[in-house]
Amino acid sequence: MQLKMKVIHQRDFYEKYLLFLNPFLKLNRKTDIPVLASFLTLYDKYQDYEKDKLKELLMSPQVHQGIKLKLGLKDNVFRKSVTFLKNKGYISDGVISPKLLYPALKKDYKLEIEFKYDK
Repeated sequence: MQLKMKVIHQRDFYEKYLLFLNPFLKLNRKTDIPVLASFLTLYDKYQDYEKDKLKELLMSPQVHQGIKLKLGLKDNVFRKSVTFLKNKGYISDGVISPKLLYPALKKDYKLEIEFKYDK
């Protein structure tokens, strides 16, 4: 069985990726998923940067302002979402949890799951 989903841009891919994982992640669909997808997209784009520079970039006020504007989120809603993501360990010390980075590291942007039933 194969499910194919059309994605328009990279953040759209990460939103669908997080929606698929959401039964395990327990994220809010309207705020946490778009915010985390935005951070994953930026991580993907700038992952070749030195670790400290990447952390500085992802946690900069300018990037946060850009994410809020792009997603149309009020400051308090964005801060609440980032705090939730930090408390859950999805963002830790300004770095995205490695367990969420699989697509960015593989660079093939596929999520493949195979179920086998052996009799």
